[in-house]
Amino acid sequence: MFDFKQKKSIKLFALAVFLLISGGLLAKNINVKRPIEKGALEESTYERRNEKLLYLKYYQQQAFEKSVYKIRPNQLYKNVRGGVVSHHLLVGRIILVGPNHKMRGRNEICSTSESWQTPYGVQEANKELIKSIGKKVRLYEDSEIIEDEHSVAGLIPYIKYYMPDVKLVPIVLKGNYEYSSSTKLGEILRELAMQENAIIVASVDFSHYLTLKKAEEMDGITIRAIKENNKELICTMGNDNLDSPPSIITLLSAMEGVEEKKLVVLQHSNSEKILGQKLEKTTSYFTILWDQIK
Repeated sequence: MFDFKQKKSIKLFALAVFLLISGGLLAKNINVKRPIEKGALEESTYERRNEKLLYLKYYQQQAFEKSVYKIRPNQLYKNVRGGVVSHHLLVGRIILVGPNHKMRGRNEICSTSESWQTPYGVQEANKELIKSIGKKVRLYEDSEIIEDEHSVAGLIPYIKYYMPDVKLVPIVLKGNYEYSSSTKLGEILRELAMQENAIIVASVDFSHYLTLKKAEEMDGITIRAIKENNKELICTMGNDNLDSPPSIITLLSAMEGVEEKKLVVLQHSNSEKILGQKLEKTTSYFTILWDQIK
């Protein structure tokens, strides 16, 4: 049986795959930071924490270093408009959508305008874009929920490290966020993303608590539904397939408005394969992007 620390390391590694393959390919005007020399991270120190800044409670320096040293960037895809990564991304602005795992708060959709303290400087929130979204949907702001939600918090150091100049719009959705609301949110995010030169990323893990054989069977069903844009089927799925149908439905709805695009599966793996040991209960991962053909 693998423990929570191992699981977080796997998720960090899966994220690094997407960032390092797609980082720098997302827009021509992005300042993407390349992996630093080994040992440089050891010299990094937190700035004195401002009480208004959010804290990186899931940051693990050793796991972070391992992931950024492991993989190198690739320039194959030039116009990425959206993507899926594991929890624990990627143009002038990033709209990050993930699950509210603990179903906290009084509303089904939550965000925050507060920024994050990281070892590499302050990761700023895009307050103007969050405000714009809030005018169109009932967006409830709660910094404590966002700070505690690993589907967002686990990604922050990567965003700041590789793309130090981007601003972030974090959004978490409860599992009961309705289908119609998810599709509407996707349409809204698509319009704003096009106006603001932003990319929309869903932070989602896939099959949970299954054997490797069963997980791969369920993953086949899930990725087929994503490729076929079958949002109605995805809406019926649970943990056997993925942990946040509303996040994927939101992303698919946003991608419907992107012309001449192709879906690319960059990576598909499973905790058993990554750890190299037999597990009774596994978690599977997809790293996906939508590349706009120009």
